[in-house]
Amino acid sequence: MNANNRFEVALSTIPRCPAENAKNGRFTLYATNNIYTFIMLDQVSGKLWQVQWGNNIDNFMMVEIN
Repeated sequence: MNANNRFEVALSTIPRCPAENAKNGRFTLYATNNIYTFIMLDQVSGKLWQVQWGNNIDNFMMVEIN
């Protein structure tokens, strides 16, 4: 992959845990068969979200699934 094609984007601006409980590594993204869809796991609470992204910000979505 060309390093020039990489980018970083906020998937959501809504906090998924209280600020006092935030820590690096708390959330893990797992790939699915769809390159635009991931499953995000909160390692502390066990909550799951479906995370979807795309080339257009209107395609971004995060929905709790448990």
